[in-house]
Amino acid sequence: DSRDPGFFKSVGSFFSRSKRPPSDLLRGEIVQVSRQANGKERTNPICKLQGTWLGYVDFSQPGNKDKFDRYWEMGKIQPSHPVPVPNPLPSDCRYRQDLIKLAEGDEHGSQEAKVELEEKQRLEKRLREAFKKAAKKSSSK
Repeated sequence: DSRDPGFFKSVGSFFSRSKRPPSDLLRGEIVQVSRQANGKERTNPICKLQGTWLGYVDFSQPGNKDKFDRYWEMGKIQPSHPVPVPNPLPSDCRYRQDLIKLAEGDEHGSQEAKVELEEKQRLEKRLREAFKKAAKKSSSK
């Protein structure tokens, strides 16, 4: 059973006798992180997850980290579609000039708008980094 935590230890390839895990294996934990009085971080595991990138994702049940429930499985979950809101923010992707121009068939204008957007994003990133650096410098004084 693929929901067995030891499942991946015995998975073999159809064409080989190898017992290697699938190449798209994913495993992990969701943890709650808290800071102790002495400043050290303490992690408290909440649940485990396992699956394959292209297959499925299972999460362990609360209080029983060895029993898994299937959360998602390829081909069994219907895709969700975004629902437009009545008053979107100016940053809503529907207002992106590059996408608007592309939808209008203006590939050249779309590319120019995309380059403009990327340059603006790079500038904003530099400004954030400079602010962070200045804030760090002033806090160390």
